[in-house]
Amino acid sequence: MAAVSKAAGYKTPSGVQRYFSMDYDPPVLPLEIARKLATGFDGSAINRDEIFSLAGFPSEPEGKTVKFEGASDVRLARDLPIYGTALGSPREIEGEAIEQTFLDESTVIEYLPRPTVLQGRADVYGFYIQGSSMAPRFEEGELGFAETKRPPRVGDDVVVFLAGPDHHDGDRVNAVLIKRLVRRTAQYIELEQFNPVKTFRVEVCRVKHVHRVLPWREILS
Repeated sequence: MAAVSKAAGYKTPSGVQRYFSMDYDPPVLPLEIARKLATGFDGSAINRDEIFSLAGFPSEPEGKTVKFEGASDVRLARDLPIYGTALGSPREIEGEAIEQTFLDESTVIEYLPRPTVLQGRADVYGFYIQGSSMAPRFEEGELGFAETKRPPRVGDDVVVFLAGPDHHDGDRVNAVLIKRLVRRTAQYIELEQFNPVKTFRVEVCRVKHVHRVLPWREILS
């Protein structure tokens, strides 16, 4: 894992750790990740075409640049951070097993080109969806973006950072939930997941951050 991570251009083995997990099984591997892993496995028994088949390509796609008439000459800045995510063990909340995610803000697994609408937005980060609790709204392996400054509204999809229920760890975040915000009061926030359908509440004293997930219609507008 360390050798593949280094060859792929990651600073630490955690950059590729989730791709070695038996639980990592997205519908397709993101092409950007496939390119990195193909480089990381160069010289091994795993050939490049096998890796690109996981991204939906029968062989390595040619990296040709096509310029359409009227296209801008301005290149998108490749500075949008994508944080490392992994599927966590289900966490019991109100007697229900709720799917959770590990999201490591200290580990940037890659930088992607920043869409024009997000230029100058240092408050935006990306992440890959893990698990199936938000399907069909979000499918596993899908790329999502969240913003840290704009407060979410009821009906928004959110990334919720939680501290432990008994505060043994102080302010340390020990759980991350990607759900839909249903209700917000001074005592609790109410969240919804889609698969299986569940609505549950989390005490406000446990909530460290709530970041709004950006809808694709805003990013592509």
